[in-house]
Amino acid sequence: QARGLSCVEALVFGYVDMITDVAVAVELYRGGRVVAACSMNFFTVFSLLLMAVFSFVFKQGTVMTVASLFGMKPAMEVYRQGGGGPVGRQGFWKEFSLLFSRML
Repeated sequence: QARGLSCVEALVFGYVDMITDVAVAVELYRGGRVVAACSMNFFTVFSLLLMAVFSFVFKQGTVMTVASLFGMKPAMEVYRQGGGGPVGRQGFWKEFSLLFSRML
């Protein structure tokens, strides 16, 4: 039960973070700061792509790579770290993968 709650927590925090990033970008765009708005959007998309690249490089499989593109990788890493078993293949340590998904 605690593992499920941790997964939901990671997913909610991840999506709330992305929503606030988009909201800030919209406000910047409305305020005439187009370059800053584009920068915010770029870094949001770049972090999702980087998580997907790490999933691919760490040989976690197609499911984790696609989940990374939708911002679900941190929640899936918490699930796996809590003993939920692998989601697809796992080429590296779970702790190492969790570290990178949390940093991004």
